[in-house]
Amino acid sequence: MMDPTQTGMLLQKASDFDGRNLTQTMVDSWCEALRDYVTVEDAKQAVVEFYGDPKWAESNRRPWIMPADINARVKRIRETRSIDESQMQQLLEPFNLNADESWLARRKLLANLRDGLSEEKAVLKAVEQSRGYQIEQAPSKPRKPRQYHFAGRLDRMNLNDVIGETT
Repeated sequence: MMDPTQTGMLLQKASDFDGRNLTQTMVDSWCEALRDYVTVEDAKQAVVEFYGDPKWAESNRRPWIMPADINARVKRIRETRSIDESQMQQLLEPFNLNADESWLARRKLLANLRDGLSEEKAVLKAVEQSRGYQIEQAPSKPRKPRQYHFAGRLDRMNLNDVIGETT
């Protein structure tokens, strides 16, 4: 999550493109509107991509970038940082993780990459987060005791057991 100082720097970057006048209330409003996953680096990249988009070259009036534009573009930026299964396997193979640790490490690796960590740092952090992890077995449900007929288990009885020996 970006603090007001970082948001002010971001708005200054946008102002370099569109000439907007910055106020403290604008900075505060932007802080509230930007999502938690938005980082300074990703937001600056989103501003540059927004104003560098060729579709605005054809228009006489260019719109100002808004928090929703930043949120959407940062989300796309984060999604491009993902890697496929074979790359994950190659990165995690030297650490000799068991099955449960490997499962968690893959999930954490993807999350760390989306958060903007370098590949090396993301792998090391994912392995550290997954060490010693074991998926817990679901608690077994207590079984209801079987109800038998008052005379006993009828499936294992014959007529003589029920009525007695006839001679």
